[in-house]
Amino acid sequence: MSVELDLMEYATDILAQTSYVSIGIGSELLSNGDFETWTAGANDPPDNWTISGLADPEREGTIVKADTYSMKVIRGGGASYMTQTLSWDVGWQGKVMTFSCWVYATAASKARLSLYDGVVTLYSPYHTGDSTWQLLTVIMTIDGAADQLLCHCNIDGSEFDAAYFDEASVKQTDLQCYSESSIKQEGSYSLKAIAKQTDSLNETLIRTVGPTIDLSGCILIKFYAYASRTGSNFKIKVHDVGGTTTEYTVIINSGGTWEQKEIDISAVANADKDDIDQIIIEIINADADNTFYLDDIYAERIGARSFGIIIG
Repeated sequence: MSVELDLMEYATDILAQTSYVSIGIGSELLSNGDFETWTAGANDPPDNWTISGLADPEREGTIVKADTYSMKVIRGGGASYMTQTLSWDVGWQGKVMTFSCWVYATAASKARLSLYDGVVTLYSPYHTGDSTWQLLTVIMTIDGAADQLLCHCNIDGSEFDAAYFDEASVKQTDLQCYSESSIKQEGSYSLKAIAKQTDSLNETLIRTVGPTIDLSGCILIKFYAYASRTGSNFKIKVHDVGGTTTEYTVIINSGGTWEQKEIDISAVANADKDDIDQIIIEIINADADNTFYLDDIYAERIGARSFGIIIG
């Protein structure tokens, strides 16, 4: 009998990236991304943000993702977005930046994020308009000729349309994941990850599992791995609500081929694996670029495999 941890069936990059969130180890680059500080007043821009176009910002205390306030943005009769201009660092050229923000909207194709580096503008997907908080993300490799970095919270559509923004963040992230439909072992997709040389060291991709998964009685965790580099370059970890993290250093023997790996969890007490709430991928060697793929993570109790709980 087996229990599925993750089949890696993420059909789009945004589904992969909102499931396995890239956690950069660099400092937060955005100021007042939680929208808690409104020195000028509740009907003026929050600190560190400016009005672009015809946007009309308001402090919101009811529709909130975290803490006390969010930023409501009402569209005017034309282009409307709120902007934060980051203090430019020429060392960002060629680096990967991730701008993420929780967004709430009641209509589709109205709210999204964008990054502009003076050369290129990239957009996140739109909020689907289902009246829930959704984490939107835009990822940009900064152009070699870039001379600025602007973060935009956009409200498109018609005049008086509105959306809400909360818990915004900008970090340099040199580890990112994607949906992969060609290089796969099971099903229609695998999870593709790209780790940049040097700067991805110790960065993580973290999936928060819900509902949590009970691995009581399981003796092995198995998964498939495929990588461009051989050797020990990343770890897989599972975290239990009680605080125990079980980890495994993945050793790739042959580049460019699928290998099944096993994590022996027979010695882990049931109390330390009966409430799994996170799956973590961590880079432990970044002396060269690495592209790797993961597929079909499951745990075995006894005997031949059969399908149990399917998550992901």
